Amino acid sequence: MEEKDSIDSWSKELSEVYMRNLENEISDKVFSKKKNGIAIISAYPTEDYSFTGAEFKILNFSKKTIKYITFYFYGKNAVKDRVGINMSRKGIGPVESLATATWSFNNVWLTDIVQTLKLISVNIIYRLRRKSWGELLILLSLLYDK
Repeated sequence: MEEKDSIDSWSKELSEVYMRNLENEISDKVFSKKKNGIAIISAYPTEDYSFTGAEFKILNFSKKTIKYITFYFYGKNAVKDRVGINMSRKGIGPVESLATATWSFNNVWLTDIVQTLKLISVNIIYRLRRKSWGELLILLSLLYDK
């Protein structure tokens, strides 16, 4: 009985160490993206009957609100070969500063062999902050008074 307890204890400790290391690795990846404006929290294929979709989750580190975001990616099969051509899907915001958002796209690939996806790039369009009509009129009058 003691041997089983020691194996259980050792297994539990090893699992805890592994989870802490994994948590630190994920944290480093997420927070190293602060300078880029966003962090990709997850990007993976989703299963559907004989089709495959894609899901993306981001964290907006920018001080601006995201209006639109376009993901460019391709799929890989079980032996890591590319499946089809580069794909793109557009997500619609808004995503406020320091908020997360998730987009799920169905039927990206008309096959069920996609196991992973490779994110190539992300294009972001931010929402412009508009001044009120009163502020714009004052600005225009100042420009034309010269």
